[in-house]
Amino acid sequence: MDTKIQFRVDEEAKHMPHGEWVKEQINLAFERLDEDIAEFVTQEEANTKMEDFKAKIRARVLL
Repeated sequence: MDTKIQFRVDEEAKHMPHGEWVKEQINLAFERLDEDIAEFVTQEEANTKMEDFKAKIRARVLL
């Protein structure tokens, strides 16, 4: 069985070199941080949240 993952990308981003795209994403992240829209989490917090997220998904799959 083949699995296909698709992402929707706007036309402008399709023609943008990867380095420019990464730079744009970083700039957007810092803008959100400067505007107090983003929340910084430590590596430990991120790992804990990810493990909780994975556990919820695994629980759904096992049902």
